[in-house]
Amino acid sequence: MANKGYDVIVIGSGAAGLGAASLLAKDFNQKVLVLEKAPFIGGRLASWVGKGDKLYIDGLERDANGFRRDLASIGAWVPRCKPDLKTCFKEGLFDGTTLDTGHGMFWGNRGKIRCLMDYLGKPVEMPRNVGFAFVDYKNGNKAYQVGKGEVYPWMSEEGFTSTMIALRTMAMMTMDDIGKTRHMSFEDWLRAKNVKKEAYDYIKVLAASQTGQADLRLTPAPDVLVHMATAGPIRMNLVEGSCSSVPNPGTISFALLMEQVVKENGGEVLRNCPVVDVIIEDGVAKGVTYQTGKGYETVYADKIICNIPSKQMLNLIHPRYFPQDVVDRIQQKFWGAGMMTGLGNMKSNIWAEKGIEERSFIYMPDVISADEGYSGCIDMVLWNLANVNEGFNSNPDLTSEMGSAPKGKHGWIFSTALTHEEMRDARKVSRVMDWNENWWKETFGADKWESEMEFLFWMCCDHAFAWIQPIGTDRLDVKSPYIEGLYFAGDQYGERLLGCGVDAAALSATLAVDSMMGSNIEEEVFPRYHRAMPRT
Repeated sequence: MANKGYDVIVIGSGAAGLGAASLLAKDFNQKVLVLEKAPFIGGRLASWVGKGDKLYIDGLERDANGFRRDLASIGAWVPRCKPDLKTCFKEGLFDGTTLDTGHGMFWGNRGKIRCLMDYLGKPVEMPRNVGFAFVDYKNGNKAYQVGKGEVYPWMSEEGFTSTMIALRTMAMMTMDDIGKTRHMSFEDWLRAKNVKKEAYDYIKVLAASQTGQADLRLTPAPDVLVHMATAGPIRMNLVEGSCSSVPNPGTISFALLMEQVVKENGGEVLRNCPVVDVIIEDGVAKGVTYQTGKGYETVYADKIICNIPSKQMLNLIHPRYFPQDVVDRIQQKFWGAGMMTGLGNMKSNIWAEKGIEERSFIYMPDVISADEGYSGCIDMVLWNLANVNEGFNSNPDLTSEMGSAPKGKHGWIFSTALTHEEMRDARKVSRVMDWNENWWKETFGADKWESEMEFLFWMCCDHAFAWIQPIGTDRLDVKSPYIEGLYFAGDQYGERLLGCGVDAAALSATLAVDSMMGSNIEEEVFPRYHRAMPRT
């Protein structure tokens, strides 16, 4: 392939990589080439739609083995499936269902990723939960539907007051306030507020559901505080709806629509083209060599954006180009905020007998003790994507099909946060799966488990949210201080970045573009409360 005079090469097609490519092509007339090693774009935005006895992603047909390969390419796997995965395919149990690696995004149509998609002229519909509920497993397994402004019925008056004071304190924080906590763990911040145990336990599971980081000692304080400080300006809360999902065809919608922007503005997005070498001469990035079905190609550009997560990045760009202390920190200290999820379809609304609105976002904290060797106690989130998404699709340009499950089906999700080390421990993973399945049977009846749950497959991703930097250090910045012309974009790139997941990726994309072009796209795309931390 001859060099076509590209201005920017983007390695990886995740939300930040395609986001930056879209902005550069649309607003700066940059000729952009995006190279993706997988046969589909989007990275951890991956989602599959069931049709008959197959799954489809990015126009590709998948059987059970193909689905497993796709998951492996984004660092995910299926530790258990009932019935087994091959049977699910053979019997067409996934037909009409969207299977998603990203199961919850706070703020929905008012979040960062929606701001970016609106700016690009490619909005994605993101319906939110309807209601909030709480299961107090340790005190009689009682379920409570929470009403707006009501006292939390599982808490004492003192505990509820302490909770509200802490939440109000977070809601009143400015970005300058949050910026001052950048080297502090959320555990230290919360303990300094002297909250009661009931308040701590509730805020802990709230934080974990927002960030995928269950151990508050490892959680950077800004990642949680920014969520709570945002709630006020956008006038959203869990009771009225603040956690969203993406209907058919799922979270890959962001990537597919961003690709449209790149192509509409003269750029290219190539699949099945793994980059094998980043060409660096005298400390300056010059281009890349990538593999195709026909061999190897080399393409040159003055600017390169790496959209590969930090741990994997050092497998592509040799560690010799970075100071040893940076390499050691990434390789030895960065840890994965992972997500473990059980997804299923049921035949009816089993929550009705408990007086719970099935579209609620449901917390069930402290179900497995930290004494069993986990970094913190295991908290569970439960909700129903199928009914939240009913009547919606992500964008009419992508599909006319609605929802994320066949009409009349009732979705089920178990979800919890684990570290990458816990996720790789088969015993600990099995313990979580066993506990949840047994709880379901004890709560709703073993007979209903057999008659209602059409399938339940578990999915693990050991860095679903991000590879997190150790407390007390900054994230790698979007502009490399060591290699001229090299930039980074992703949910953990940017010294001013905060948060994780797709919203952080959207913000990182603008930070990378602004650093490269000397622009101020960040302020054009995002309202003040969605922007990065102030510069120190």
